[in-house]
Amino acid sequence: MIESAAENYSVAAREHIDAVGANRTIFDFGLRQQENQLAADRDQLLVAKKRARSQPRAIENHPFTQRHQIARRSEFADHDLALLEADRTDAIFHEIGNGSFFTKADSDIWRLCVPASQAYAAVQDAGAHLWYADWAGGLLWLVASANDETAVRFRGITKQFGGHATLMRAADAVRARLAVFEPEAPARATLTRAVKAAFDGRHVLNPGRMFEGI
Repeated sequence: MIESAAENYSVAAREHIDAVGANRTIFDFGLRQQENQLAADRDQLLVAKKRARSQPRAIENHPFTQRHQIARRSEFADHDLALLEADRTDAIFHEIGNGSFFTKADSDIWRLCVPASQAYAAVQDAGAHLWYADWAGGLLWLVASANDETAVRFRGITKQFGGHATLMRAADAVRARLAVFEPEAPARATLTRAVKAAFDGRHVLNPGRMFEGI
């Protein structure tokens, strides 16, 4: 009986050892797989960095790019052309984004945000004599008088297409009388008041800055 029990224990021990060995093999295989994936990712990253460094020159020297540049130069041969470097390009887009093009204009300025697909229709309905677009048309800067009629017309446009109209610049007296920001729908206004009350129960942080009574 003792010999039988010892034999059974020996068999169980061998099975346990085999199971442990199998699990160890699976673990080692998984670890190698992870190491191989990390090595592949590292190699891809190095290749991407090399391509990023070489891509501008490769694109610039590509025959199609050179032919295109020649064609553009001939098309605008009668006009002054200039190559904009990165810093100047960044400055121009910054001016576009903050409406700097209108800073010298002695007029009221509005900003409309609408779906880009509706930009043309929004501009036509707005009737502004001077405007420009950003965000592929989703952001419209318009020169128009700050009065009740303009506010109703512009906010009717944003209500129709979706979006909002903001009075960006006007005399202080006008800004005090007109709603500078798009009036909120009743349900949203209720949420705004609740959030404001939670964060600023004493109403000391810019009261009335965006909406009257908030």
